[in-house]
Amino acid sequence: MSINLKTAFPDLNYHFKMIGTDGDVVRTTTQMSETHQGTLDLLRINIGLTPAKTLKRVSYCVHPCPCGYWGDSQKACTCAPAIVTKYQKRISGPLLDRIDIHIEVPRVDYEKLSGNKLGESSETIRKRVQTARDIQHTRFTNHQSTNSRSTDVLCNADMRIGEVRQFCQLQPEGQSLMRAAMSQLNLSARAYHRILKLSRTIADLAGSEDIQSTHLAEALQYRPKIMNV
Repeated sequence: MSINLKTAFPDLNYHFKMIGTDGDVVRTTTQMSETHQGTLDLLRINIGLTPAKTLKRVSYCVHPCPCGYWGDSQKACTCAPAIVTKYQKRISGPLLDRIDIHIEVPRVDYEKLSGNKLGESSETIRKRVQTARDIQHTRFTNHQSTNSRSTDVLCNADMRIGEVRQFCQLQPEGQSLMRAAMSQLNLSARAYHRILKLSRTIADLAGSEDIQSTHLAEALQYRPKIMNV
């Protein structure tokens, strides 16, 4: 099956990865223009007639500029400021606003590459994630049993506004932090609810029943950064 990327992702102009419901991964690079309409073959992915319902995760990876060295700590960027600005603006604000987690990946130092220090094992991380998923499963199973209206909420990401208001309540300190963030970062209503859902997930990973200000602060750090060229 093929879908037209210009229709599904009007502003897509960079590397991305799609993961379907069965875990298969499709990688592609597209270059969109008025004369080029890219298509993506969704091989072995149970996409159905409504991709938004079955496409669980979409991951994007983009360079900060055409040469790839804007902001690098060791190698200078060779792109003119106007070129960098134009390049970064190819990704529209509404599309960025729909991405829950934005992470900058800097150059890795030689000492870290050659060191013997090991990070967490995949098994340890998997157990922590599974524990958080179990917490969410219990939360929304109990919610369905007390809710007369049928709901298809299975995890925090599925929450609608009603569930967000019920399960993502902030303490006074968190409300002050969110109020300041809304003003200083010019957050949209969409971003507001996404931050709350992400904060709820961070709290679940930490084993916390309530969303603490530290959980909210971490979620706010994952919003897209304002790039000053």
